[in-house]
This record gives sequence, C-alpha cells and structure tokens, in this order.
Amino acid sequence: MIIEDGTGTGKRLKVNKLNRLSADSVTFDREDDAIASGAGYQITSGQVTFTTSGTESAILYFKNDEDVDCVLDRVVLMIGSGDTTGDWYHRIVRNPTGGTIIDNALAAGISNSNHGSANLLNGNGEDIFKGIEGDTIIGGTGVSLPVQASSNRIVFPVGRRLPKGSSFAIILTPPTINSGSIIGVSVAHVFLDVNQ
Repeated sequence: MIIEDGTGTGKRLKVNKLNRLSADSVTFDREDDAIASGAGYQITSGQVTFTTSGTESAILYFKNDEDVDCVLDRVVLMIGSGDTTGDWYHRIVRNPTGGTIIDNALAAGISNSNHGSANLLNGNGEDIFKGIEGDTIIGGTGVSLPVQASSNRIVFPVGRRLPKGSSFAIILTPPTINSGSIIGVSVAHVFLDVNQ
C-alpha cells in the first residue's frame, strides 16, 4: 500500500516530510452533540419557598422513560441566604422508589436547550416533577453535602448515566432560618445519549 500526498486536491490528505497525515477536524462533546440534535434539556424545580429550619424537601424528581440513556451532566443550585445561620445541604438520590413529590405529580419546568427544537423529554414531560417544602422521597441512596449559604449559585458536576427506567431526585435542606423565608431553586442539565 502506498500513501501519496494529496495536498490541494480537496479529496485527499496531506502527507508531510515526516510521513504524517494532516487533517482538520471538529470535535463536540456528547452534550453539545445532543443539544445540536434537540436532545439536551434543563429541568427546573422553580422557586421553592422554605419557612422551616432544617426541613429536608424533595424539590426535583426525574425518571427516564426514553429508549436511550439519559445523562445527568450537572445540577445548578440557586439558594437564598436571608436571615439564616449555618449551611444548606443538598443530596442527589439514586433510584428513589416513592414519596410525596411523585404522588403530588406537580409538573417541573422543562426547556429544550436547542431553541430551534420542538423535541420533548419523556414524551410530554411524564415522570418529571417539582416539589414543595416538606415533600418527601422514599428509597434510593445518596449522601447529603453542605453548601455554604454565602454561595448563591453553585454548579455541581454530576456525570450520572440513567438507563431507561432509572431515576434521580434532588433534596434540599435549608439552614436555620432566624426570620422570614428563603428561596431555593434546582436546575438539572440532562441530555439523551443519542449516539450510544
């Protein structure tokens, strides 16, 4: 086999004097590729008002009903500080089995990350719920992690793969509330792995 220099033809690769091929390429990470094809989404709890100190509340739930894997890439928390003492806590729960957030079935906010796409997640948003203060989640596993109240917007890289039928929930626990109320919001960035 002979590899010849095809420089200038537009149909062949360049071979340099060190016998190396030269080519230009463009790479996309999987999330960018999914967004380009209309398979990237943001799921939000909307504003959840907390009035009770230390009340663990399930504020977001998602179950993958798609035929391909869904990837939970990152979670963004936006939290208020107000008149509080101590830290917030958040927990991502793997494969919960029930709870009032699922029973109440309040539709979460869902936005396709490709503004030119009309694709919907889980058909029309089935099994994607937001919670209110005091909503519970049953079963599943996860560890609570502290979030300093002085940080009002935090991005957590997650990188979890959810095959069809698997799920996650996000639990948020406010610090000690000395007076009034405070707001917490969770936004999950997910994409379908359409090239798996």
